[in-house]
Amino acid sequence: MRPFVGDAGIYLNTLLHSAGLSRDSIYITNCVKHWPGFGNPNPKVAELRACNHWLQMEIAMVKPKLIITLGAVAAHQLGVGDLKKHHGIATERNGIIYIPLYHPAAALHNPLLKPIIEADFHSLNSGLTSKVSIATNFIRGSLPKFSEPVAIDIETTSLDTKNCEVVLLAASTDGHTAYVSNTPIIDLQNTRVIVHNAAFDIPILHRYGVVIPWENVWDTMLSGYILGVEQLGLKARALRELNISMETFEEVGGGEYDSSKISLEKLVPYCGADAAITHRLYEKDLQNIKDNTAEDIFSVEMQLLPILLEISRRGVKIDTRKLHLFGVDLDYDLSEQVHKIHELTGYAFNVNSSEQLADVLFTKLKIKPRRRTKGKGHGSTDKESLVALQKHHPVIKEIIEYRSLAKLKGTYVDGLLDAVDPGGRIHTTFRQTGAITGRISSAKPNLQNIPSRSERGQNIRQVFIPSEGNSWVSLDYSQIEFRAAASPKLSGDKSMLRVFENNEDIHLDTSRIIYPKCDTLNESTKARLRVTAKTINFGLLFGLTDTGVVRYCAEADPPVFLTLAEAANIRQRVLGVRYELAKWLNDTKIHVIDYGWTETIMHRRRYYPGIKYAEGYPLEDILKAAINHPIQGSAADVLKATMVEVEREHQYTILTVHDELCLDVPSYKAEYIAKRTANIMVAVAEEILEVPVKVTWKIGKTWGEAH
Repeated sequence: MRPFVGDAGIYLNTLLHSAGLSRDSIYITNCVKHWPGFGNPNPKVAELRACNHWLQMEIAMVKPKLIITLGAVAAHQLGVGDLKKHHGIATERNGIIYIPLYHPAAALHNPLLKPIIEADFHSLNSGLTSKVSIATNFIRGSLPKFSEPVAIDIETTSLDTKNCEVVLLAASTDGHTAYVSNTPIIDLQNTRVIVHNAAFDIPILHRYGVVIPWENVWDTMLSGYILGVEQLGLKARALRELNISMETFEEVGGGEYDSSKISLEKLVPYCGADAAITHRLYEKDLQNIKDNTAEDIFSVEMQLLPILLEISRRGVKIDTRKLHLFGVDLDYDLSEQVHKIHELTGYAFNVNSSEQLADVLFTKLKIKPRRRTKGKGHGSTDKESLVALQKHHPVIKEIIEYRSLAKLKGTYVDGLLDAVDPGGRIHTTFRQTGAITGRISSAKPNLQNIPSRSERGQNIRQVFIPSEGNSWVSLDYSQIEFRAAASPKLSGDKSMLRVFENNEDIHLDTSRIIYPKCDTLNESTKARLRVTAKTINFGLLFGLTDTGVVRYCAEADPPVFLTLAEAANIRQRVLGVRYELAKWLNDTKIHVIDYGWTETIMHRRRYYPGIKYAEGYPLEDILKAAINHPIQGSAADVLKATMVEVEREHQYTILTVHDELCLDVPSYKAEYIAKRTANIMVAVAEEILEVPVKVTWKIGKTWGEAH
């Protein structure tokens, strides 16, 4: 009787087919030679003993170079290790490569294992990829009208969406055939349009008069992002997920980046393949988005895409005179700081040279380095190392201050001045897929990391101003990550929910747990304890161990220095009160170790392939990221959903930074718009999180004033 039949056998065939393999091309065993019975139960010891002779004889006759073991029992029987730790990892013994995999039946019993099983089967064929072969039809003139979902791709003269010209337009409705035209004219008004990186293609086609309603667009870069795909480029996705090796643009162009200068003989099949493979990814993503119940967050992302393009077009006004004067002040401060460093060390050297700095600190001043660089083995002078060495010499603090000033000058003053357009505005590029947590990032310039705590950081924010006759409105979610963590959809922690239901401060509540007499202290001391509690709160929210809390608090800004015993006592106290949170943190760790992924409340996935190999600090860092993703990712999903609803209400948004929205509003109605926007933010967040939510807002004449 042919092995692996029934639903599990059908699923096995599907997995092998998706990896470009067949049952006849690979040796697979679960170590028994008979039907296990209904439900695919694990084979009994007697059955394994009875079948082992025949199994060994068959292996000797077939002489396979590769054996795939299915299930934990088979992995143990053939000595290839613990399946949870070693699934998908090849080991060699006596000239034979063994790869243990979960049995396909496991996914039928536990759907959470499905993505792990599919990823492992895909990796089987990493060395057996095929070149893509697409039937390409070149048409001179406009492409025909398509009624079924159509994937499109364009080749252009440059990457400048505002000024480039379209050289070719390709369309595919089945993933195997493509139609390519040298005319960017096509009727796409009433069909689903599939694009990889719609933020590039769609605005260009809109310039050419092609009507593509955004509500009809599916972006496979965004759907891959929702599904937890790490490398989102089309070629990377094709190779990793479809086992297809595609030509890169560099290979086709031979170093030429203007498509009009590449021969049609090369460019037409390249463009057609891009469209066809995009359609294949769409078919795959469509099912996976449904399987993960991620339709809502994907809908949010697709609605947000044109909104972010529009916010970027609006731009942010900059007071260039004030920014220039601040730069002059920084130049003076940097010069003074260098003089101070030279005096404290007794040596004149280039402070910007990490090699010279290491020589002064570790050779001349005899400071013991915290760690060494991988290259030349010098003592490390990165920020983490310097922070840890602050107590060893007063110059360390001044070096950290110098670097902070240099970053302000180079990244923010000079960088912002270079980015200002003739109208005095900056048009940053927002990226939906730039941060693995789900947060929106920005580039050219990056406005997400402008400092806010220091006085000089506030000076940077003072140069961001509203339009003439307008006011700047900043609205910020209060403690949104802690509210996400407390959500009944995550931890459902009763003590945290009580704090938010009573409109109290979660950090002050924690300081009362750590310091029971907190409320009897003066306001200054109580405020200082709150800062300490806030730092500890974030450390605990990452699920850190006692040692991890010590490290995290020491590297915080401002740093909080704890002994191991103090950290253990604080963790025990806080998590003793917040035991539902403690249970969720532990359950999440177990889940990611077992299944390799976590997800947000709205089902945005993130995978952790390195967890199979990690131990010690690397494992702790992965577990920290795994716990952070559902929390910070859910907060990010809330903000994205909020931006969609706010844009429906008005078009005053000009910037978003983490949990904050910034508006440029006519002054006469700034307060009304602020209140209306805050109400929308609260309503959206409370619907998603099912936790009381608070939004703070402020009106000013600059970002710094309103922040």
